[in-house]
Amino acid sequence: MKFLRFLPLFLLGFCISELHAEVKIGVIDTNKIIENCTAYVEAKKVIEGEFNKSEKEAGEMQEKFSKKAEDLENKKNVVAAKEYNKKREELTKEAKILQKKFYDQRVNLEKEFNNVNKVLNDNLADIIKNLSEKKHMTVALDKGMVLYNDESIEITDEVIKEINKKLKSIDVNLPQSKASDSK
Repeated sequence: MKFLRFLPLFLLGFCISELHAEVKIGVIDTNKIIENCTAYVEAKKVIEGEFNKSEKEAGEMQEKFSKKAEDLENKKNVVAAKEYNKKREELTKEAKILQKKFYDQRVNLEKEFNNVNKVLNDNLADIIKNLSEKKHMTVALDKGMVLYNDESIEITDEVIKEINKKLKSIDVNLPQSKASDSK
């Protein structure tokens, strides 16, 4: 009868070891995937190029604006107060317009970068799910969260191969800047 008291513990231990045996884990290195996904790298270059162009334009506009403000200050004692205040008001309006323009450009570029990341993540989720089913994996972990893993459970290269096969390009939709905006 004492044996029956330990039967539930024995069965519990047996079940846990059976569950443990069924868990199959895969590990992916998302940083390596991002660095090696051709479509993502190209889309990121386009966005970064546009961002750099916008920053350069903003710097040039800042220089022009500063020169206008300095010129106005130099004329402060030469022109009538009414005219000076009118010019200063115009300059303030121009500054607000420029600030809004470059702020909007930055926001649009950030939105587009988020869209590119979403496309990549959605495709990665499908690929990892399909690979997991194919390899009968129950869990896929990011290598950055794992302290140690045996290389036999690493599936990063397979994911890179599949993402480059599936995702040939990522559309980057950038608003066309108007020449009149910068004047």
